[in-house]
Amino acid sequence: MLAQRWTNEAVKTVVCADSYDKGVLTGRVYVPGHGITSFDSLSEFILHIEALVGRAHEAAGTTVSELLHQGDEYAAAGLCHRGRLATFELQILFHQHNSWQGILNWPGKKPEQPFRSVLELIELLDSMLRQA
Repeated sequence: MLAQRWTNEAVKTVVCADSYDKGVLTGRVYVPGHGITSFDSLSEFILHIEALVGRAHEAAGTTVSELLHQGDEYAAAGLCHRGRLATFELQILFHQHNSWQGILNWPGKKPEQPFRSVLELIELLDSMLRQA
């Protein structure tokens, strides 16, 4: 099977983190035009994003709608209720070698953080969520 590879496009999601207890992440994830889904673990989070982003990419062809970037506009626009713990923007720029490369942003709290793999994303999330 060929590895899935996306280029020349950013797939953006909003991650609404509700809790992070002993490494167990719960919350919701939103992909523009493809709805909100909840997750009860880190592995479920990764699998949901993989599925949602794959569907968004297939449906959009080469373009995925841009997300709003100013903090409270998420809730005002009805896109995603804010997470009880934190609300992140996850921008997946590439999907190569069975992993993601992109940027994690915590608006108003931390500058954008690039990641080169799902493992780096998990490490970034862990670091940020322990500070929340």
